[in-house]
Amino acid sequence: MSEKKQPANGKSASKPSGPRSATKKPKPSELERLLAAVYDRLQKLDDREANNRARRNFVFHLTDCSEDILRLADLYQHPEKFDKATAVQAVSGLLYHALPHLLAAGRLGLDRTPEDIFVEVDQTSG
Repeated sequence: MSEKKQPANGKSASKPSGPRSATKKPKPSELERLLAAVYDRLQKLDDREANNRARRNFVFHLTDCSEDILRLADLYQHPEKFDKATAVQAVSGLLYHALPHLLAAGRLGLDRTPEDIFVEVDQTSG
């Protein structure tokens, strides 16, 4: 009668054969480098680490919503290519996704939250 092998208990005896592979950061694109330079012209925090983090976040916010911005620009440049449903997608994509990113980028780059200067006008022009 053959005996069943018991499952291993605890850590495996085998060790990795070589050094761990380094996680490579992707190279910034030309757009990301340019947006980082824009941040540097608009803002500079005294704390270097905080400034680097704010710059990365500024670039992130402006690049993460780029597809929404480009889609809306395409709607403006070529409205004949859109039907009502795709126009709604382009506009709502900007309002739901890009607008919060743009507000965050404004807060980081301008050191203040951009105010909604049209709120009073919109409420009274019913």
